[in-house]
Amino acid sequence: MAAAFATVVCVALATLLLGSTKAEQIEVKNSRGQSTWMEGSSYPEIKAQVGDELVFKWYGLHNVVLMASAPDDNCANIGKGTDLSGVVTGGEYKYLIKPTDFDENSGVSQLKFSCSVGSHCQNGQFLVVTLEGGTTNDNNPGSYPGGGDNSAAAHGYNGAGVTALLGSVLLLLAVIL
Repeated sequence: MAAAFATVVCVALATLLLGSTKAEQIEVKNSRGQSTWMEGSSYPEIKAQVGDELVFKWYGLHNVVLMASAPDDNCANIGKGTDLSGVVTGGEYKYLIKPTDFDENSGVSQLKFSCSVGSHCQNGQFLVVTLEGGTTNDNNPGSYPGGGDNSAAAHGYNGAGVTALLGSVLLLLAVIL
């Protein structure tokens, strides 16, 4: 009887823990709901958390720039940003939100992304992402500076390892109890 109870408790605990640590892949969509990073569109603010991955997809000549500050000054500060994707015709870029992107002092941080091709930023091709406390995204309506593959899998955030480890620990507890 005690073993059955321990098993139920372990399964409930695993469900609770795994359900609250699921990172999300968030497609960047314009105000019309299109998953296309493009000039002439406006992009609603996205709420995300550490571990989430932003996915930018585009056709035509664009890039993804992580801006040093908000594009509220007619995008004059875009040259101070970090070009994450490089300028390419047609593409996809994934930005994994890292713990260093989050400001623990205030509990909130913002990331600002834009396109530096031509006047794309001035024509609305920018995005503000507000990071909220914690490590998961429970309220949804991405490369390390320097480039490279920034997919979640490339940085070990695929979830399979954590799930396997947690499952093994819970199984061991169930056997012991």
